[in-house]
Amino acid sequence: MNVVVQDTSTLLNLLKTRLMRQTVECLGLHIFTTDLVAREVVSQKAAFVASVTKGWIEIRTLTALEVVALVTERQKVKGLTLQDVSVVSLARDLKCPLFSSDGPLRTYAHACHIIVHGELWILDKLVDGQHLPPADAARFLRAMLADKARLPAAEVASRLAKWDAPNQQP
Repeated sequence: MNVVVQDTSTLLNLLKTRLMRQTVECLGLHIFTTDLVAREVVSQKAAFVASVTKGWIEIRTLTALEVVALVTERQKVKGLTLQDVSVVSLARDLKCPLFSSDGPLRTYAHACHIIVHGELWILDKLVDGQHLPPADAARFLRAMLADKARLPAAEVASRLAKWDAPNQQP
């Protein structure tokens, strides 16, 4: 099992599109997040709880001392929430990648020498491993975009062109 930490944006996108099972099982991931992030998952609460119950997601409860340290760290970084800093801290502690589609969070994680991936990486891996047909990946990506996912436009366009190509008539 490959350990990863997920932030709210990626969790919600995987839960809304119902890609959590494929992501965990096909890519061999064990997902961690913090209790601060877990509290933010409101719109997909039932799917989130089911994923925790199935063991796909493990919630790390922060101690009061850890929260104080996060508040101090957050004061040094502009534009991030306490939840954002909590997942960077957890990825740093676990020495594992962080999954996020949030630009400022990704920038901060990179500055902390943390590998960062997002939904496009997940879809790429599922397609490359033949766990997900390209047409389905395009459909899931469009569903994320329709639900206001903030993903890099050029990379999205590239994936859609590639994944739609096999489905186009000559």
